[in-house]
Amino acid sequence: MFDLVYPAQETGLAWWPVVVVVATLIVLNVVNNRVAPQTHYLLWSFGGSVLLIAMGLLDGNSWTDMGLGWGYLLPGFVWAAASIGLITAVYLIGSAFRRTRTAFHDERMSDLSGVGSCSRPSWRCLSARCCSRRSPSGPSCCRC
Repeated sequence: MFDLVYPAQETGLAWWPVVVVVATLIVLNVVNNRVAPQTHYLLWSFGGSVLLIAMGLLDGNSWTDMGLGWGYLLPGFVWAAASIGLITAVYLIGSAFRRTRTAFHDERMSDLSGVGSCSRPSWRCLSARCCSRRSPSGPSCCRC
């Protein structure tokens, strides 16, 4: 089920497709992180994925050559589940200790909170008894 699959090594292939793919990845990374981090980030990410797949198909690769064939679906799910579990465990363990908790605090994500701009978002901020004033869109910012 988990056989190592790798393409046959051929000599004398052109280097320009690799250079174009790496240059495209660099441009997409700069656009996503510098130009469009607040607006259209998801659109640029999706467009970049479609562009890279199109470049692979136009270069003569098949879906299986690019690792997107049906035979890779189950092993991909297993790797995804293992990766998600490992990263979740690292975050949970790292945020459980007071010394490492600050390493997981990211101010850039405070705008994405569903509660608003609470200084310390918690489940209590969602309850009406915690907030002194309410707005039409739900509880206003509270210092819980």
